[in-house]
Amino acid sequence: MLSAFMKMIDERYGKHVAEETGRKGGILVRPFWSEPIETENYLLCAVRYVHANPAVAGICPASAYEWSSAKDYLGRSGITDTDTVLDLLGGREGFISWSQACNMTTYAFPGSRLKGHLKDDEMVSIAKMLLGNCNISSRGIEERDEAIRLLIRRGFSNRQISRVCGVGRGVVESVRTTCQKGLPPVPDAWQRG
Repeated sequence: MLSAFMKMIDERYGKHVAEETGRKGGILVRPFWSEPIETENYLLCAVRYVHANPAVAGICPASAYEWSSAKDYLGRSGITDTDTVLDLLGGREGFISWSQACNMTTYAFPGSRLKGHLKDDEMVSIAKMLLGNCNISSRGIEERDEAIRLLIRRGFSNRQISRVCGVGRGVVESVRTTCQKGLPPVPDAWQRG
């Protein structure tokens, strides 16, 4: 239902822009996509992503953005049901600390079944935040594989990891196969961000 509605909006907007500008072809760079939020971690990533959008676009911080629900989490409004997220983060103070602790401008969604929803430059900024340096090909095998596992668990596709981090796709696919078998887990030291 939502996908059909978004398709209709895209088509009507595209027709309007074409009439106004004479432009032909698709208007939106990437198609609309959706995926159910099934875990608490994914929910927190989605909330953080939505609240970061005004700042990423260079408009203003989420707390100052008129149409952001961030003000509801800070106790300034009241139309959003904030209980679940605030409970997960330990209340308003926890929400503030959690929001300030993250300096990422783009986000991956762990466990996402949607491949390629991040551009390479977005992935580079996340990988640098997580790994310090995107070029993991010069690392030892164990350290390289730990870095790949972390990026896989953060929702990156094999192709993006290969392209951005300078490792062969076969290496990434091998590590992903090992991850899917549940061996070995990513160390806690790599769970930053």
